[in-house]
Amino acid sequence: MSNDMRKILNHHYACIRPDLKYSVISTKNDQPSYPGDDIEMGVGKMDCNGKGCSEKLGTIAFYQGVYFPILSIKSLKISKDTMQGDALKKWSMVEKYFKVPDLSADELEIIANSEKLVEFE
Repeated sequence: MSNDMRKILNHHYACIRPDLKYSVISTKNDQPSYPGDDIEMGVGKMDCNGKGCSEKLGTIAFYQGVYFPILSIKSLKISKDTMQGDALKKWSMVEKYFKVPDLSADELEIIANSEKLVEFE
C-alpha cells in the first residue's frame, strides 16, 4: 500500500491505487466540506465495503479535475516486516515506516487520462 500513497499539496494523503474503488463504498456529498481554490475536500466519503464492516475510511477530494480517495490515518493499521502493527493518529508519524512522495505532475496527468480512482454510488 505504501507505493500507492501520494501527498497532494504536501498535506492530503491520497491512495492512487486504481482497484481501491472495488473495496470501498464512495458516496458523494451535496456540497464539499471544505471548498478551496486549490483543492475541494469532503466532496464525498469512503466506507469499508467488506462484509459486516461499516468503518469510515476517509473522504474524497477533488483536485485538478480528478476525484482522489483521501484516507484517514485512524482507519489504517501500519506494519513493517516483523514489527507489530501500529494504529497511528497523525500522518506525520507514518515516516518511521515509509516515505509518502508528493503527487507529481506526470502522475496527475496519467491518472487524469486513465481509469477513475473513485466511483460514486
